[in-house]
Amino acid sequence: MSVTCTLITDQKRIKTYSYDEYMSLMESYAKLDVTSGNDQSPEKINFTKINLTRMKRWNKTIVLNPELIKLIQNLKDPQCWTVITEAWCGDGAQNIPALAKIAEQSEGKINFQLVFRDDNPQFMNQYLTNGGQAIPKLIARDAAGNDLFCWGPRPERAISIMRSWKANPMNVSKSEIEVTLHAWYAQNKQHDLMLELINLIAANVTS
Repeated sequence: MSVTCTLITDQKRIKTYSYDEYMSLMESYAKLDVTSGNDQSPEKINFTKINLTRMKRWNKTIVLNPELIKLIQNLKDPQCWTVITEAWCGDGAQNIPALAKIAEQSEGKINFQLVFRDDNPQFMNQYLTNGGQAIPKLIARDAAGNDLFCWGPRPERAISIMRSWKANPMNVSKSEIEVTLHAWYAQNKQHDLMLELINLIAANVTS
């Protein structure tokens, strides 16, 4: 049994994308020197190209936690996972491939889709982080459309890295802290993401 993921805001159907469709869009953006969203700055366009490379690498190298695989394959009821993101989002590039892989390995228990933040501000505003539109944001729902849990915009240890920097940004530049953050992702290999999802699923879903 699978679940149909339909998102509607103010009686308007929200455009959603499968992971394959999202990767195709990333390819197109990189070739056309554009990106998704309202900010078409050279910086955001360059981030999109970097993110495409990251995602392709993760698509080939992700190894899922066996406990997580067992948990999702034994879910009693199907779920819909919707990720709010943008093509230029570095944390999205680091985490979305793993989320898509988890859904792929769920034996049909998880329907996975993505939506763009800037195209859907009303939907995004339902899932703010400390009042901000931080992405990526994963929303897990049941077949009836009830929220089960949310995750994002990054694992807790990655949040701590950024929180510590924001508390004292004078000694380290933004570009330097981003290098530190992405080095952490490369070393962590989505380990923390998967453990956090195990805890969220186990706490909020009866298998």
